[in-house]
Amino acid sequence: MTLEKAMKMKIALPQPNQYADPSPGYQLRPFRKEDLQACINLMFAVPDFSMVDEWTYEECKKWILASAGKDLDSPNERGWLAFKEGQLVSMALANSKGYVNQVYTLPEHQNRGLATACLTRVLESLSIIGMKEATVLVGKTNVRALSLYEKLGFSPSTDNVI
Repeated sequence: MTLEKAMKMKIALPQPNQYADPSPGYQLRPFRKEDLQACINLMFAVPDFSMVDEWTYEECKKWILASAGKDLDSPNERGWLAFKEGQLVSMALANSKGYVNQVYTLPEHQNRGLATACLTRVLESLSIIGMKEATVLVGKTNVRALSLYEKLGFSPSTDNVI
């Protein structure tokens, strides 16, 4: 990933209980350690070529562990997942410093509020543990992601610290 391809965005965290619900028929729940492989599979199924040319299994695992913790036990529900009929179709994860580093939704399940529902719960969880803001690094050409983050209140940041 190169910073030339990416834009850093920040949001002041909302007060708790300001989250969105997904479309009917989807179930949301916090990340659990048994979700690791499904999350990696989702990252491979929804590549973001605006930031990296190709994910490896180890890179996917590294970034999920950065959010969920090395013991794969996401404290304070910093990871939220959406399921349809038992299949993982969307996720949002953030690390303990408020860096949102995985937001993915299968293409056939997009435009149903899943990323919004997962991400707003992650932001609420960060707010509950005392974080004042969250950041995300997004590909400058990833129009769908940029639209989601702007809709939720993220705005471009000029500092380079993540």
